[in-house]
Amino acid sequence: MDFWDFHSHQRGSFSLCSCDLLREEVPPIADCPYLSVGLHPWSLPKEVSSPPVEVALGQLNKLAQEGRIVAVGEAGWDALSSAAMDYQQQLVEAQWQIAEENRLPMILHVVKRWQELEYFIHRSRPTVPLIVHGFRGKAPLAQRLLHLGVWLSLGRYYNRESLCEAWKAGRLLLETDDSSLPIASIYQAVAEDLEIDLSLLRDRLTGIAHQLFRVEKLS
Repeated sequence: MDFWDFHSHQRGSFSLCSCDLLREEVPPIADCPYLSVGLHPWSLPKEVSSPPVEVALGQLNKLAQEGRIVAVGEAGWDALSSAAMDYQQQLVEAQWQIAEENRLPMILHVVKRWQELEYFIHRSRPTVPLIVHGFRGKAPLAQRLLHLGVWLSLGRYYNRESLCEAWKAGRLLLETDDSSLPIASIYQAVAEDLEIDLSLLRDRLTGIAHQLFRVEKLS
């Protein structure tokens, strides 16, 4: 039985593989048929005007127009990044514009900067799905984000109440990120916490993968 992995740094047929254009080469389609590409806030230089960033944005736009990617990101806001917060905001907006123009979901990385995400949503009113990956926050934050229409992707570590909120809202995703833990193990733990059948969870999330990323149905 195969399980869809909504955010992974490992290559696989049933994974949304993440690629940081400021650090990595774009993998071949045979290795990553479903690819998410962006400029990670950890990789941003301190300089606001940076040729590598402009080149990466041009490459991202080209990949989106060619239909090579099914999502934009990781992009986002990270309090631990050396780049200034207004520069991180600028790059989020640049990547979001590409996502909007090509009708692609956006994968977001957010660390201790939830106010920036909420402000961005209120100001820009995005129409493409926004997915916060690796969400570990507590239920009140989960409720706020779900109310704003955000999808929550949970990995190995998650808050059980937030899990229940995301499942109830119909905007739950599951991921391995950079963990070596098999995605099936995460599905099993989540199914037990939700007290539902594993096959129900798998089928529901497979349908969501098909809906968000136009992926082929799993066998």
